[in-house]
Amino acid sequence: MFQATVPYTFRSILLLPIFENLFGHPPAVRTYCPGRIILMGDHLDYHDYGVITMTTHEGTQILAARNGRNEIRIVSKDPDEQ
Repeated sequence: MFQATVPYTFRSILLLPIFENLFGHPPAVRTYCPGRIILMGDHLDYHDYGVITMTTHEGTQILAARNGRNEIRIVSKDPDEQ
């Protein structure tokens, strides 16, 4: 199993009940984007030079579904960001 899928699966399982409690139904879409660390060349990429990067287990998890309205509701799991 590719290790990058572990945080996605684990966090997705943790977020499903939170999403369902807030919105009353399961998400229609789940996606995960891993974080990125720049090892070398931080300012070189602005000049089209190579950069050495790697992903981390930290990232952004998004769960989404239609709500039947012309509005978007965004909720953060982090209590300091709600």
